[in-house]
Amino acid sequence: TNKVEIKNIFGEQNVYSVANDTIGFIKKIAGLSSTKSSQAFSLPQIALIYIYNDDESITRDNANEIAKKYGYESLNSGEKLYQKFIKYYNVTDRKGDEGTKRKNNNKIKLLKSVIEFLPEDKHEKVKDEIKTLETLTENTY
Repeated sequence: TNKVEIKNIFGEQNVYSVANDTIGFIKKIAGLSSTKSSQAFSLPQIALIYIYNDDESITRDNANEIAKKYGYESLNSGEKLYQKFIKYYNVTDRKGDEGTKRKNNNKIKLLKSVIEFLPEDKHEKVKDEIKTLETLTENTY
């Protein structure tokens, strides 16, 4: 009955998310390595690398496979990766105002973090978007 009650409260997808978060928390407390610490890239970084490389889109069909390739084993990691890809796919969303100076600075930091993992010919595009966001942030906040 507890499983049914939990599914009714959280929904099936969220039950898996809560379970994975709980397992990660327990591993952290116990001093065991969790899968998250061994991941070289965050989901937003992976999405941005795919966007800037222009070679393959992240879709709902391939998102789980791509997430697993980068060490994300959770059942909902593919969906989260797909949502990040959709969020940043539009150039306006990559260099647009996030609403606060802190959020803008976090996005600038994120964009800067992927430059070194892109081919040389893609660097200028990212740097231009960073410059636009930095200027927007300076003039707004």
